[in-house]
Amino acid sequence: VKRMGFEDEQEGDILLPRAKILQPTSDELTNERYESQNFKAGQLINSLTKEVLPAKFVPILKFNSRLLWIPKKAGGGMACRSMDAKTGIVLDAPKWGPWDEATNKWNPVKTVQNGECISCDTCPYANWVGDVPPVCTKSMNFLVMFIDSGFPMVLSFKSTSLKHGKKLYSMAKMMPGNMFDYMYELKTFRKSNAKGTFYEVDVMPGGKVPAEQAQQFAEMYSSFRSLAFKFDDDEDTSEKAAEGFAN
Repeated sequence: VKRMGFEDEQEGDILLPRAKILQPTSDELTNERYESQNFKAGQLINSLTKEVLPAKFVPILKFNSRLLWIPKKAGGGMACRSMDAKTGIVLDAPKWGPWDEATNKWNPVKTVQNGECISCDTCPYANWVGDVPPVCTKSMNFLVMFIDSGFPMVLSFKSTSLKHGKKLYSMAKMMPGNMFDYMYELKTFRKSNAKGTFYEVDVMPGGKVPAEQAQQFAEMYSSFRSLAFKFDDDEDTSEKAAEGFAN
């Protein structure tokens, strides 16, 4: 049945929500507009609707991405974004590059224009330079359906949580059948270091998807497999949130 009211939809109109872990610096915990919702650090919420999410979910497919964040103290935002972790698109050319703590200014390696495409394979911000890790953050993302939730969203693993994304992918790869034939469960836990306290999620097996739901997830996979995903994202998702810097 054709749904009415969506005739003028164009590519990029849909912004997929993200499964967001609330960090101590998250807007939902520091902005008074959310006080009535009584959020707590470590909770997992829908980044758009702000609903608290259940622990169990079904992964539909995996895709990688990259983001070059502007430090919060320098205004925040995205300087460059790659939806496939292969080609980045410059979003804020005057601030394309890492913030240099020594000179207190931007340190771009070349002049770029907004909309310019940058190869992640050769970009100095996306690769290790000796012992210095890349300043551009690579994410392992999964399109998922949380049990009893109404629509798909993105579950991202980056920086210190990337190992948990690899764990999820490895478990899914070792199981027979399709990725979406099995459920998994998220468990949040707190970590602390000299920079502060932050939260991560670990992933555990959650059982086989009931046969009556398997076809639904297969259809969702077919609908989304060839799309370039644009999803809601922000900076306070891992250890660097404890520093007050972008991740």
